[in-house]
Amino acid sequence: MRRITLGILWFTLFLSWPSYLCAATETVRMPITLDYSLIRSVFIQQAYTHPGERAVPLDRDNSCTQIELWEPGVGPEQSMLKLGSNIKIRAGLPIETFNSKSKKCKV
Repeated sequence: MRRITLGILWFTLFLSWPSYLCAATETVRMPITLDYSLIRSVFIQQAYTHPGERAVPLDRDNSCTQIELWEPGVGPEQSMLKLGSNIKIRAGLPIETFNSKSKKCKV
């Protein structure tokens, strides 16, 4: 019991010693290599799920309002990862015709 008490006392003195309490933080930079083709394939698998590697994040009013993305690209941009894509935006208003109950898009 006395040995444990002495060990706790030494440990407490060690922690309270001023020179051990001062610590410095330092930023460490580690260069890593990224496989952009792997990142691109995972990106396509997760986001570009329509045929022809296309993504449609917005499709409303029977395709009157639509955003379509295709040909995704992944690459380096300074120290960051750059994601790019072709984009097509279509905006219109659905108009109901008198002779049928279907709606047509007026772009």
